[in-house]
Amino acid sequence: MPHKFFLISKPGTDYHLGEYWREEEMEEHLRLCDHETTLGVYLESLPRDARILDAGCGAGRWMIFLRRKGFDVLGMDRSPEGLSRAREFDPGIRVAAGDVAYKPFRDASFGALLSSGVVEHFEEGPAQALAEARRVLAPGGLLLVAVPYNSPLRRFFYNPVTSLIRIVSRALGTKWEFAEYRFTAREMRRVLDRAGFQWEGAFPDDYREPKAKGIWVDYNQALGARGRMWELNAAGRVVQKLFNAISPWLSCAGVLCVVRKPGPPPPEHDHT
Repeated sequence: MPHKFFLISKPGTDYHLGEYWREEEMEEHLRLCDHETTLGVYLESLPRDARILDAGCGAGRWMIFLRRKGFDVLGMDRSPEGLSRAREFDPGIRVAAGDVAYKPFRDASFGALLSSGVVEHFEEGPAQALAEARRVLAPGGLLLVAVPYNSPLRRFFYNPVTSLIRIVSRALGTKWEFAEYRFTAREMRRVLDRAGFQWEGAFPDDYREPKAKGIWVDYNQALGARGRMWELNAAGRVVQKLFNAISPWLSCAGVLCVVRKPGPPPPEHDHT
């Protein structure tokens, strides 16, 4: 079973939207794509001769980045603030308002679909969002779906500690609410198999040094550089190097799964 992750309830906060981009300048937010460990997977896997949907695009980081690389990308999100911010930054983009669980597109409309940090926020599970992704993909279409990873560091240290803190604080009156599920790669493979996709591979999703996602998200108070988002202090950088030397899966923030809708194999693409 995926790990169910909770955060303290705060008035006016919707953890299901996952809008961490609120805290970043748009250019800085966009530059983060160059630090992604999964960047090569996006550039090498996505088709250049088919429409791509960024489902749950937020402020449009991946959409804008990939458009600049020559891909035909349309963005969709249910956050008016995110879509407005994307349009203000790049008036030439194409975006649509919509829910990833009920996409406003016809069947087989896209050759590929991106879902980054989205489907984990449905407490009932990702099945409906994945069914919609399969519906709007053309036969043989590609789905790249990134979700939080229940890493060994989280499973054996972070989760037990935070679960104990939550139990004690709830007894003292603190309210908590569901924020997201965190999956292992094996769990996501089962989920995507049930959704009718053909598995192609999984990749650790984090930032390249000196930035970090997993360690920063879980331990920024102790290991984060003060006042600098996604950056680690000296001790954090030592921990990051040590963990990455053992395995990039040990502490990474997410897992990127590459799957395909069954159907005729797509034509080969020239990625040069």
